[in-house]
Amino acid sequence: MSVSCINDLYLVTVTTKKADMNYVNTVTRVLIPTVLKLIEKISPAPLKNNLSEPEMKAEIPMERKPEELLHRYAEETAAKEPREPVPTEIKPEAVLPEPPVNQFIVENIGGLLVPSDTVRVDNEILSQWNELYPNRKISDVEIETFGGKSARCKVKPIKESKYEGKGLIQMPNKIQFTLEIKKGELVRVKPIVE
Repeated sequence: MSVSCINDLYLVTVTTKKADMNYVNTVTRVLIPTVLKLIEKISPAPLKNNLSEPEMKAEIPMERKPEELLHRYAEETAAKEPREPVPTEIKPEAVLPEPPVNQFIVENIGGLLVPSDTVRVDNEILSQWNELYPNRKISDVEIETFGGKSARCKVKPIKESKYEGKGLIQMPNKIQFTLEIKKGELVRVKPIVE
């Protein structure tokens, strides 16, 4: 943690132990002060001491008191319009719950007839998603790595029973390459509800 003073501003920088301190110092001691000076030159901020007091406007004398005007207006509107209850129908829209995010371990899937844009997930997870969204079809998922990369893929159930219930996602090499991950790594998967 470091504290830097720039004119009347203080900048607190919190970094991890692995951070490149040379880079952090360059940013906090050179780059940020330079940007602040440029901003000050482009559009200088008014000083606190130069703020002017707001001028008071002269009061305009009113012929009637506000209470009298409100009372009179209420009587006039009540006489003009008979009150009828206005029927209000509020139809609650079907609010979909937030899609659940599941974590899976990446497993390779390969073969001649394996589509390169389709991943395979445990059938139990697919049925949970279908129960959560009964009138919706879930044919795609969003896969996100812990490195921040994400991809949208088609989804199908795992065919081989030896992989069911183990928290695996079978993924073609093309998708693994796109997401920059390998077999055995964790990914987050959530259904795309259409």
